[in-house]
Amino acid sequence: MKKLSLILTILIISTVSYSMELKKFYENMYMVRGMDAMPSPENKGLMSNAYGILTKEGWIVIDSLSTPELSKEFLTLLQKEKKAPVKYLIITHYHQDHWYGASTFKEVGAVVIAHKNLNKFYNSPEAKMTLEASNQRFGGIYKNVKLIPADIEIESPKDIKVDS
Repeated sequence: MKKLSLILTILIISTVSYSMELKKFYENMYMVRGMDAMPSPENKGLMSNAYGILTKEGWIVIDSLSTPELSKEFLTLLQKEKKAPVKYLIITHYHQDHWYGASTFKEVGAVVIAHKNLNKFYNSPEAKMTLEASNQRFGGIYKNVKLIPADIEIESPKDIKVDS
Protein backbone atom coordinates (compact mmCIF):
# COMPACT_ATOMS: atom_id res chain seq x y z
CA MET A 1 0.00 0.00 0.00
CA LYS A 2 2.88 2.38 0.79
CA LYS A 3 4.36 1.74 -2.65
CA LEU A 4 1.07 2.59 -4.39
CA SER A 5 0.72 5.74 -2.29
CA LEU A 6 4.24 6.81 -3.22
CA ILE A 7 3.61 6.19 -6.92
CA LEU A 8 0.38 8.22 -6.83
CA THR A 9 2.14 11.07 -5.03
CA ILE A 10 4.91 11.10 -7.64
CA LEU A 11 2.35 11.09 -10.47
CA ILE A 12 0.42 13.98 -8.93
CA ILE A 13 3.58 16.02 -8.39
CA SER A 14 4.88 15.33 -11.90
CA THR A 15 1.65 16.46 -13.57
CA VAL A 16 1.32 19.74 -11.69
CA SER A 17 1.29 22.59 -14.15
CA TYR A 18 3.05 25.85 -13.51
CA SER A 19 1.62 29.16 -12.51
CA MET A 20 3.69 32.34 -12.57
CA GLU A 21 2.78 34.92 -9.97
CA LEU A 22 4.57 38.23 -9.43
CA LYS A 23 5.13 38.92 -5.75
CA LYS A 24 6.29 42.18 -4.22
CA PHE A 25 8.79 41.32 -1.49
CA TYR A 26 10.19 44.76 -0.68
CA GLU A 27 9.71 48.34 -1.83
CA ASN A 28 10.03 48.36 -5.66
CA MET A 29 11.31 44.76 -5.65
CA TYR A 30 9.37 41.90 -7.20
CA MET A 31 9.93 38.24 -7.90
CA VAL A 32 8.52 35.11 -9.48
CA ARG A 33 9.30 31.79 -7.86
CA GLY A 34 9.89 28.63 -9.79
CA MET A 35 8.75 25.16 -8.86
CA ASP A 36 10.89 22.70 -6.97
CA ALA A 37 11.03 20.24 -9.84
CA MET A 38 12.98 19.24 -12.90
CA PRO A 39 12.05 21.08 -16.12
CA SER A 40 9.17 19.47 -17.99
CA PRO A 41 6.57 20.33 -20.61
CA GLU A 42 4.04 20.52 -17.76
CA ASN A 43 5.92 23.19 -15.77
CA LYS A 44 7.37 24.73 -18.97
CA GLY A 45 10.80 24.88 -17.31
CA LEU A 46 9.71 27.24 -14.52
CA MET A 47 12.15 25.97 -11.92
CA SER A 48 14.09 29.05 -10.88
CA ASN A 49 13.39 32.46 -9.45
CA ALA A 50 13.70 35.80 -11.21
CA TYR A 51 13.63 39.31 -9.81
CA GLY A 52 12.70 42.79 -10.97
CA ILE A 53 13.88 45.95 -9.26
CA LEU A 54 12.07 49.11 -10.29
CA THR A 55 14.18 52.28 -10.38
CA LYS A 56 13.38 55.78 -11.66
CA GLU A 57 15.16 54.85 -14.91
CA GLY A 58 13.43 51.51 -15.41
CA TRP A 59 13.63 47.85 -14.46
CA ILE A 60 16.71 45.90 -13.48
CA VAL A 61 16.02 42.19 -13.99
CA ILE A 62 18.01 39.53 -12.19
CA ASP A 63 17.97 36.24 -14.08
CA SER A 64 15.81 35.64 -17.13
CA LEU A 65 14.21 32.25 -16.41
CA SER A 66 14.74 29.27 -18.67
CA THR A 67 12.81 29.99 -21.87
CA PRO A 68 11.80 32.99 -23.96
CA GLU A 69 8.16 32.08 -23.27
CA LEU A 70 8.68 32.29 -19.50
CA SER A 71 10.75 35.47 -19.72
CA LYS A 72 8.05 37.12 -21.87
CA GLU A 73 5.46 36.20 -19.26
CA PHE A 74 7.69 37.62 -16.52
CA LEU A 75 8.25 40.81 -18.53
CA THR A 76 4.49 41.18 -19.04
CA LEU A 77 3.93 40.89 -15.28
CA LEU A 78 6.60 43.53 -14.61
CA GLN A 79 5.10 45.87 -17.21
CA LYS A 80 1.64 45.44 -15.66
CA GLU A 81 3.14 46.57 -12.37
CA LYS A 82 4.82 49.60 -13.98
CA LYS A 83 5.35 50.24 -17.67
CA ALA A 84 9.04 51.12 -17.82
CA PRO A 85 12.06 50.09 -19.91
CA VAL A 86 14.27 47.21 -18.84
CA LYS A 87 17.68 48.79 -18.38
CA TYR A 88 19.72 45.76 -17.31
CA LEU A 89 19.50 42.00 -17.19
CA ILE A 90 21.94 40.57 -14.67
CA ILE A 91 22.62 36.86 -15.05
CA THR A 92 23.81 35.44 -11.75
CA HIS A 93 25.33 32.20 -13.01
CA TYR A 94 25.53 29.69 -15.82
CA HIS A 95 22.67 27.30 -15.01
CA GLN A 96 20.29 27.26 -17.98
CA ASP A 97 17.25 28.19 -15.90
CA HIS A 98 18.88 31.57 -15.21
CA TRP A 99 19.85 32.65 -18.74
CA TYR A 100 18.07 30.72 -21.49
CA GLY A 101 15.33 33.39 -21.50
CA ALA A 102 17.78 36.28 -22.04
CA SER A 103 16.68 36.97 -25.64
CA THR A 104 13.41 38.52 -24.43
CA PHE A 105 15.21 41.19 -22.44
CA LYS A 106 17.82 41.79 -25.13
CA GLU A 107 15.01 42.35 -27.66
CA VAL A 108 13.54 45.14 -25.50
CA GLY A 109 16.90 46.89 -25.18
CA ALA A 110 18.31 45.61 -21.89
CA VAL A 111 22.06 45.56 -21.39
CA VAL A 112 23.02 41.99 -20.44
CA ILE A 113 25.55 41.62 -17.64
CA ALA A 114 27.18 38.30 -16.72
CA HIS A 115 30.46 36.80 -15.58
CA LYS A 116 33.10 36.57 -18.31
CA ASN A 117 33.03 32.77 -18.12
CA LEU A 118 29.45 32.75 -19.36
CA ASN A 119 30.55 34.51 -22.57
CA LYS A 120 33.40 32.06 -22.85
CA PHE A 121 30.81 29.26 -22.65
CA TYR A 122 28.49 31.02 -25.16
CA ASN A 123 31.29 31.05 -27.68
CA SER A 124 32.19 27.39 -27.24
CA PRO A 125 30.77 24.40 -29.13
CA GLU A 126 29.51 23.07 -25.78
CA ALA A 127 26.87 25.81 -25.51
CA LYS A 128 25.00 24.65 -28.60
CA MET A 129 25.46 20.98 -27.71
CA THR A 130 24.15 21.60 -24.17
CA LEU A 131 21.12 23.44 -25.51
CA GLU A 132 20.34 20.65 -28.00
CA ALA A 133 20.77 17.93 -25.36
CA SER A 134 18.60 19.83 -22.85
CA ASN A 135 15.92 20.31 -25.47
CA GLN A 136 15.85 16.58 -26.23
CA ARG A 137 15.97 15.53 -22.58
CA PHE A 138 13.20 17.85 -21.42
CA GLY A 139 10.57 17.41 -24.11
CA GLY A 140 11.42 20.29 -26.43
CA ILE A 141 10.78 23.11 -23.96
CA TYR A 142 13.98 24.89 -25.05
CA LYS A 143 13.21 24.90 -28.79
CA ASN A 144 12.90 28.71 -28.97
CA VAL A 145 15.99 29.55 -26.92
CA LYS A 146 18.52 31.85 -28.56
CA LEU A 147 21.95 32.01 -26.96
CA ILE A 148 22.60 35.65 -26.09
CA PRO A 149 26.08 36.78 -24.99
CA ALA A 150 26.60 39.34 -22.25
CA ASP A 151 27.18 42.94 -23.28
CA ILE A 152 29.17 43.58 -20.11
CA GLU A 153 31.46 40.89 -18.74
CA ILE A 154 32.44 40.96 -15.10
CA GLU A 155 34.84 38.89 -13.05
CA SER A 156 34.80 40.79 -9.75
CA PRO A 157 32.24 42.93 -7.92
CA LYS A 158 30.98 45.85 -10.00
CA ASP A 159 28.83 48.84 -9.11
CA ILE A 160 25.96 49.73 -11.42
CA LYS A 161 24.60 53.21 -10.92
CA VAL A 162 20.93 53.77 -11.60
CA ASP A 163 18.66 56.42 -10.22
CA SER A 164 16.64 54.73 -7.52
